[in-house]
Amino acid sequence: MHIDKIDSISITIKDIWKSFGKNVVLKELNLDVRGGEFFTILGPSGCGKTTLLRIIAGFYTPDKGNIYFNKKEVTHLPPWEKNIGFVFQNYALWPNMNVFENIAYGLKIRKMSRDYIEKKVKQALEIINLPGIEKQRPEELSGGMQQRVAIARVIAINPSLLLLDEPLSNLDAKLRVSLRKQIKEIQKELSITAIYVTHDQEEALEISDRIAVMNMGELQQIGKPEEVYDNPGNLFVAGFLGEANFIKGRINQSGEFIANDLSIRLKTKYSTSIEDITIIIRPEGLTVVGPQEDCHVEGKIVKRYYAGNLKKYLIKTINGRIFSFETFNDIGSVGLSVRLNFEKFYLIKE
Repeated sequence: MHIDKIDSISITIKDIWKSFGKNVVLKELNLDVRGGEFFTILGPSGCGKTTLLRIIAGFYTPDKGNIYFNKKEVTHLPPWEKNIGFVFQNYALWPNMNVFENIAYGLKIRKMSRDYIEKKVKQALEIINLPGIEKQRPEELSGGMQQRVAIARVIAINPSLLLLDEPLSNLDAKLRVSLRKQIKEIQKELSITAIYVTHDQEEALEISDRIAVMNMGELQQIGKPEEVYDNPGNLFVAGFLGEANFIKGRINQSGEFIANDLSIRLKTKYSTSIEDITIIIRPEGLTVVGPQEDCHVEGKIVKRYYAGNLKKYLIKTINGRIFSFETFNDIGSVGLSVRLNFEKFYLIKE
């Protein structure tokens, strides 16, 4: 099947502020999205990510700042003059129209010919792997099918930018995994710039080219999924993007990290001591060592969780500190004593 490629655009967001009454939702936000990129805005509920998406779309106007598409200012343009496609959380299909009419709606508004509309609707349904359902109505479709039709309606108009506002949050877990992969494939196939909003960390890590982590109206960190996960820029990012163990302490001039119940020899020596620093260890950054080997902590397994090929444990030290640990191997049952080494960790000063 021939796919009509879309001219991807770059997005520049400069010094954006937005308030609703006395509530400041976005604070001097700056962001660049590259052409053809699948860019995800990730953060907890109320952090401002949907507000930012709606400002990009033109549904909201910022109090301050500017939006540029390919370096052309579009801050005050309405959505219909920006050539964007917006996929909503609740599908937003017209219940009184069948699938064909829903997908064709934007094309009819643009006064396209009947032959062109039929071609684009058919092409869009083939892209989302739902050919032949033109005559069905939204209520006859499953939630996953409705969301795919909503995506088809958007891509049929050849938008320069695809905006997706938590499009999978109403679906069950298995369907979310399947559909997010399909959305990524469609985006790459069309070479379209996409900005995706979600609070689901796993979703963001799997499908994004880059991720922007937000909290309380401010950007916390931007980078490739592996960069943000492996090198979190602050404690919020480390704690929000995946599970982590935190140990607060200080570093002396000999290069030793010291907490109230443990010490760790670091590879780097420091000219001065550093107070109030935190070690972050991902659950997979811990390893179990034998009785003759040096270890950082000792404890007992207090919880064990089965997650398919992945085994998850909570290990409690003699001082009461709890460590979350993940491995593909079975290390034992609840009550067993284990010795742990910090194989991989990060230092964050805040």
